[in-house]
Formats: sequence, structure tokens, C-alpha cells
Amino acid sequence: MDFANTHPEDLYRFDLKWGERLGKGWPSTVQKIDEAQRAVRAVWDGKFAGDHIVNIGLGFLVPRADYDPNWADTSLTLFHVNWEEGYIWASPRDLNDYVWLSLLQYSKRLAVCANQDGCPTPYFIRNKANQKYCSDGCALPAQQEFKRQWWSAHGEKWRQKRMKQKSRWKRTPKT
Repeated sequence: MDFANTHPEDLYRFDLKWGERLGKGWPSTVQKIDEAQRAVRAVWDGKFAGDHIVNIGLGFLVPRADYDPNWADTSLTLFHVNWEEGYIWASPRDLNDYVWLSLLQYSKRLAVCANQDGCPTPYFIRNKANQKYCSDGCALPAQQEFKRQWWSAHGEKWRQKRMKQKSRWKRTPKT
């Protein structure tokens, strides 16, 4: 979320912050950080299915600049195979891999806040399948509008029913 929501002019801060935490910074060998952010946002927005773009982001379709066919460095291996146990796992090589693998990991829960006009961080990961807003603060204007519409459509009827109930309570003697 941090990568998608960072303003393009502040991406160098993202690189410093997460590069220090993960011990791996943004590689200059795959694609520029601002190009990667545009691609991540496009996948997140649902403009692309993501397979082709993720393959480019991870360096599968376009050879990495640090790739040399005559030399194999296992530290650059993204996927590792355990034949005895029968599984494959990913070991991110750099910050770029972390971003793309995280996007894949949360792909079913990616969402864009419905309050796009006032939301400072529109890209978020849903907690519930029907979640439309990133926070209660962003949902508040829509909730208030829904309540205004409900009261204009049903408020008078509700008030009349409520008044009848109150008048019954007053007539019923307490025991």
C-alpha cells in the first residue's frame, strides 16, 4: 500500500525507508521506480489482469541488465525448489521483487477507495469482500448522505410510529 500511495516525487523516500528495513534497495537493473509504481497502480485499478505486467516487473520477460548468460549467481535466483518436500518458494532479490510479490500475495484483496476526491491514500487492502472505503473517515461522508436520504424518504413515517409507541407507554400504568 505504501508503494502505491506514495506521491511520485517522494518515491526516493520509499526506497530509503523500505531499503533500510529489508536490507535491499530498489534495483536500477529492472525498471525505474516511477515506471513500476505506474504499473502497480494500473494493476491495482484493475486496468490490467496483471500477468504480463508482473512478469515484466519481476524481470521474467525483459532480461535484467545484470543478467549474463555465461555466469550464474544463485543470489539472483527468485524462485527456489525443494524437491524432497515438493514445494517452490520465492526469495525476493531486491525491493522491486518485494513490491511485485506483495501485490500478487494480496491480489484478491486490492481495492481503490470509493472516496477518491478526498482520500489521501486511495489504494488499500480490503478486510472484507464488500469493503468500499479505506477507513471510517473516508466512509463517513457516504454514510451521512445515506442517512440524509433515508430520513427524507422514511423519517416522517418513523416519527409517527415512534410517537404512537410513546403515547402507549404513557397510558400503560406501571406496576
